[in-house]
Amino acid sequence: MMRVSIFGFGDFGQLITRYLVNHAEVLVYNRGQNKTTQIRKLGARPVSLEAAVNSDVIILATTLDALESTLESIAPFVKPGTLVADVTSVKVKPAEMMQRLLPSNVQILATHPLFGPVSAAKSLIDHKIVIDPIRVNNQQEIESFLTGLGLQVVHMTCDEHDREMAWVHALTFFVGRGLLNINPPSSQLNTNYYNELMDVVNVERTHSLQLFNTIQKGNPYANEMRKKFLASLEELQTTLENE
Repeated sequence: MMRVSIFGFGDFGQLITRYLVNHAEVLVYNRGQNKTTQIRKLGARPVSLEAAVNSDVIILATTLDALESTLESIAPFVKPGTLVADVTSVKVKPAEMMQRLLPSNVQILATHPLFGPVSAAKSLIDHKIVIDPIRVNNQQEIESFLTGLGLQVVHMTCDEHDREMAWVHALTFFVGRGLLNINPPSSQLNTNYYNELMDVVNVERTHSLQLFNTIQKGNPYANEMRKKFLASLEELQTTLENE
């Protein structure tokens, strides 16, 4: 069987472990809190860093903040030909880190699974995953594996991804977090329009502040998007006041 090592055992690391154990021998390296029991319960094997780097595939399921130090720790030991993939929600910065820190004889795949522990709790079928095969020898095999899991593969460069996700993620998360912070109330006068707004708030409740910060600070185009949105609100407010 293919051997896959997962670095990081947070919510998303646990999700992909659960889906991969039926298709590969899964090893998990978790640098923080001891989660040996949870790892074994999912059918994977907790291992040391030295054991984890000796796999066919390494999936970096760490936070963006921890990605660079993780890459630095595995770079001297990862064997030639290994496929290293990240799963962060932004792509330009992780891609730069992987290309800068990993040896030239290591394969690099940038990915963004457009699903999470809540949306993919029951199935991966019809969920999307964005990939940018930065340095990959067996792209067709990788895509066949992903589609075999039920995923829809979307091809996009890291830069294209972050430009689009400035709208799709950064803007929607920013609006959702802003609304969540003022805690809009439910009302017996709710309209469908207002209910849709509350849906945005309720989805944002499920997102960690860490994820919010990754999307806002890790995407090089997010700041420009926020400024455009805030300028639009300010213009609307000024127009109303002047009228």
